[in-house]
Amino acid sequence: MWSFKFLNNSFSDNNFSNRIFIEKNLSVPWYLRGAHKQTLIGYYLRGRKLKSISTQSHVIQLDDGDQLWVEYNFNPQATKIIYLFHGLSGSIDSSYMQRMAFEAIRNDLSVVLVNHRGCGQGKKLTNKFPYHSGRGEDVLKVLKWGTSQFEHHEHIVIGYSLGGSAVLNAMIDLSNNNSLKSKKVTAIAVNAPLSLHKSANELCFGKAKIYGKNFVLELKKEVKVKSKLQGIKPIKPIFFLTI
Repeated sequence: MWSFKFLNNSFSDNNFSNRIFIEKNLSVPWYLRGAHKQTLIGYYLRGRKLKSISTQSHVIQLDDGDQLWVEYNFNPQATKIIYLFHGLSGSIDSSYMQRMAFEAIRNDLSVVLVNHRGCGQGKKLTNKFPYHSGRGEDVLKVLKWGTSQFEHHEHIVIGYSLGGSAVLNAMIDLSNNNSLKSKKVTAIAVNAPLSLHKSANELCFGKAKIYGKNFVLELKKEVKVKSKLQGIKPIKPIFFLTI
């Protein structure tokens, strides 16, 4: 049984009943029991994509000169809008992002898919600085744009893995943001690596090594692509990380 509870940013509010967005029981099929099975099948069976659904693109300018590429589908009848932030080495085209966006639209919600700095379609945009789990200011910048475009919506921010850490960092600073603290914002972090050191160590041992190796391969590809786009020759490391 899984129970999903989405909390808004009214942390001082003692009435917890208004914080529940959806609560649902989930029965897992016998052939999908276990975290590894669900992770691997979810990765290789990509599922539905948004190709058949019309989306618009937009570039968000950040304060340090970098830019973010977002795509969104606006439902004029919706009262809620979902923002999706991907994890390390991902993009808005990652299977979990596409599946979640498809389900959100199918349930008559508006949705915004966000590429972190230099990811996905944003590889060719101006990006002098890397994305990382502490980029809460990027999440707030997207929210500031979203709340100005969709004023009467409830805003639900979902971050996966590294994106979840960025979302949590953003929520810490939300109450200090004058343009956002009065907005109705809900935050969900999915499998966020709250301890980066421990999370990285977990990927080096046992069955989890397969995920660690995949991360290293994906990151090597990213370095090659970005180096080529920026005309930079990659520096050969003097040592190698072995997982």
